[in-house]
Amino acid sequence: MQLVPRSVVILTVALSSCQSRQRAPAAQPREPHAESHPIVPPSPDARFVWQELPSAARPVARVWFAMAASPDRALLFGGEIPSSGGNDPPPPRVLGDTWTLDVDGWRSHDPTLRPRARINHAIAYDAARDRFVMFGGMGQFAAFGFDLLSDTWEWDGIDWRQIQAPGPARRYGHAMAYDAERERVVLFGGHGEFSDLGDTWTWDGTSWTESSAGGPSARVGHKLGWHARSGRVVLFGGWWKPTGSFYVADNDTWTWDGDTWLQMDPDTPPPPRTDHGMTSSLSGEPLLLFGGFDLRELNDAWEWDGTNWSATTMSNRPPARRGHGLVQTDTITFCFGGRLSQGEETWYAPNPGKGW
Repeated sequence: MQLVPRSVVILTVALSSCQSRQRAPAAQPREPHAESHPIVPPSPDARFVWQELPSAARPVARVWFAMAASPDRALLFGGEIPSSGGNDPPPPRVLGDTWTLDVDGWRSHDPTLRPRARINHAIAYDAARDRFVMFGGMGQFAAFGFDLLSDTWEWDGIDWRQIQAPGPARRYGHAMAYDAERERVVLFGGHGEFSDLGDTWTWDGTSWTESSAGGPSARVGHKLGWHARSGRVVLFGGWWKPTGSFYVADNDTWTWDGDTWLQMDPDTPPPPRTDHGMTSSLSGEPLLLFGGFDLRELNDAWEWDGTNWSATTMSNRPPARRGHGLVQTDTITFCFGGRLSQGEETWYAPNPGKGW
């Protein structure tokens, strides 16, 4: 494909931004898998006791995919198998596969209609309509060429359906979460054709609506989650670019009430980060944050109670990672994939006070 000037701009911006966010130090040689994560006795006060989930079928190791959960299962779409590095690395492989995950393991799907393969997109579960909603990301049109997407899709558990509705500009690195109180999917930020974005959109199952409310600074690599007890969507972290400066990771916390953003002032915020995992729970579980990146991959965990963050106790903690999936059903929290993880392993932990 011959690149036209606009595509050159998109390609240059997208790749330079991706590389500034995604390039990680070369991984050090690891010990065999069984020895890398020995099972240790759980701490008596641990709120999350992690184990690896056995599953005969499972997705290939990947980063920059999107994942969300309903009360009883999770959905995964897309992502990237990173290149192997070196002086002349092969191009990354962008994926367009669909998987679901529950307590019985992973299941691969073969839908009639398939969205275009992509990375750095976002998915949220719309509980009012029992649909998963996916928007945007980056598609691959050449070995090292990417273009931005602005399409909206819904997954009904069997097949994908593209929604023909005007909405947000094409972008990647945005975040979405479901606002259960107002029955809307909320989208914020990302990187557009030429700059980072700080716009807020809501999806009601039929159309997108842009909010005129001010709020967080334009950013990418942040996360949104639903905190049921406070009835608010929560935003944490991400990359932003001060005027005349390089990208920096932030650790600000904002909440959305359906009309306005409010910046919170927690006593003990987590350290700055981007590309972390953050859960949404419809059943009132605390909002959980795990991992991410700020100069190095992280594996700390935090919970949000509606006012403040607190460090969370864990046993058999998954390895440090970024660009992973962290989702929560009514009973189980799952963690999969990401950069600097072992690869294809899936971790699960019963939600506090619950089991299988």
